[in-house]
Amino acid sequence: IPDMTKLIHLDIAALLILVIILISQFTRRMSKGTTNHFFIALVIMTILSGAADIWAVVLDNAGSLNLGLRTAAHTLYLLAYNTISPLFLMYVISLTNTWEKIASNKAAACALTLPYLGVIGLLVSNLFTHSIFTFVDGVYTTMPLSFLPYTMARINILISICLLYTSPSPR
Repeated sequence: IPDMTKLIHLDIAALLILVIILISQFTRRMSKGTTNHFFIALVIMTILSGAADIWAVVLDNAGSLNLGLRTAAHTLYLLAYNTISPLFLMYVISLTNTWEKIASNKAAACALTLPYLGVIGLLVSNLFTHSIFTFVDGVYTTMPLSFLPYTMARINILISICLLYTSPSPR
C-alpha cells in the first residue's frame, strides 16, 4: 500500500518566503497606494491559504476523528485559496490602471464579481450539501462540484493575463 501521507514541506517553505516578502514590502516602505495595498492583501491571503492548508493536512495525516474541525480546516483553506485569484485580478487591474474600464462596464463588473460570490456561496453551502468535498470513512473525498472553485481561479488568472497583455505599457 503506498504511503498516503500528504507533505507540508513546500507549504512551510512558501510561508517563509511569503513572510520575507511581506517584511520586505514594509521595510522598503512600499505600503502606500492602491496597487501596494492589493499586493499586501494578496500576500497575506496567500499566507492564510498556506497556513490553512498545513492545518488541514496535519489533521488529515494525524487521522483526526474530529470531522467538524477537519471540515473547518479544509473549508478555510478553500475560501482563502479561492480569494487569491480575485485579489490577483484586482492587483492587475490596479497595476494596469484599468479601474475606469471595469467600473464603467456593469456587465464586466458583474462578470468579475458574480463567479467569486457564487464559489464562496458554494463553499459555504458545502457544509450542508457536501457537493465539493466530504469525508468517507474519515478520508477526504472530492465530490462532483469540486472542479468549480479551481475553474473560477483559472478564469481569473486568464483574465489577468489578457489584461496584462492588452494594456498599454507604461512610458
